[in-house]
Amino acid sequence: MLNFSSTKTLFWKTIFPDDKIFYFTFWFGQVAMNCLTSFTIISNIVNMIVFKRLDITNRVNFTLFCLSWSDLLGAFFLTIMTIGYAGDVQLGSFVLDSYSLQKFVWTFRTIFVDLSSGLTIFISIERCICVTRPFFFTTSFIAWHGKKIVVIIIVFFIVYYLPIATGIFFRVTFNGETNTTKYFMIFTDLNINYQKFNDSFMGSVVFVVGPILAFICSVLLLRGLKRSSAVRMRNAESTHFVQPCNGQYLSNKERGMVKMVFVLTWLYLVSTLPQGAAVVIYDYYHTYDSEEKETETRNLILIVEPLNYYITCMYGAFSFFVYYFLNSSFRNQFHKIFLL
Repeated sequence: MLNFSSTKTLFWKTIFPDDKIFYFTFWFGQVAMNCLTSFTIISNIVNMIVFKRLDITNRVNFTLFCLSWSDLLGAFFLTIMTIGYAGDVQLGSFVLDSYSLQKFVWTFRTIFVDLSSGLTIFISIERCICVTRPFFFTTSFIAWHGKKIVVIIIVFFIVYYLPIATGIFFRVTFNGETNTTKYFMIFTDLNINYQKFNDSFMGSVVFVVGPILAFICSVLLLRGLKRSSAVRMRNAESTHFVQPCNGQYLSNKERGMVKMVFVLTWLYLVSTLPQGAAVVIYDYYHTYDSEEKETETRNLILIVEPLNYYITCMYGAFSFFVYYFLNSSFRNQFHKIFLL
């Protein structure tokens, strides 16, 4: 989600001045991170299987299937990135600079982290309109073309990041003493300029506008849920029996779906908080010219960066529990598939 320019990414080359920083990046940045990403990958594979079996032609199931796919790939590329915490990667006589590996894979991770954000925002808006304007929603463009919109969102994010993913090349150096060839990633001018544009554009859209929209939709969802509960209660008092309805109030299944999206939205909001902290610290680092201040802030970045990745990845990891406990259809299908 954070799209730092290549001209600013110097901290990966920092030699750890403090053993505590090294141990933190190793045990947390590698061991703990890989445990979380492994669980995220497995849980989202389960999510995809269940949504496929439920009925992937359904608009909501299709969107959640794509969201699980995006979270899975984001966790996969994050797993590859953690290799860089251990240093340069050596394959025979070829050595890949750890920073180059991190930066190259980081681009692909960013695609799917931002894609997950975009899909979450779309789900929030779609459910919000469905709850607050039910009669309008049934004939709306989103209701009729929801799956096409999801596909367009996926294609947009992939195409949007192509200039960053392709605007690089590798410089080769040969070490005669060790008889190894080392590769360093070099950025083209197009890549650097596009990343600077991306820092302001996608950073503001996904990090600022996205959470604001998601928050507004979550509040409207909660108000719609309370309104539907009041209508159901009045109806129950007058008839002693509540019939599902698509108009004035929601059925139990629809209410469960609203609760699920509400919790999913807030999980997304919480996962974006460390992104802001990383931006502030990163900008703070580049405002100092003294070597002492730079070293001090770089050490702080080396702690914030793994925490940032970790908390962001938790969004994809915990989504399984949100689906399981707040979606009865998902839970029942999960039990059928795994014979529980």
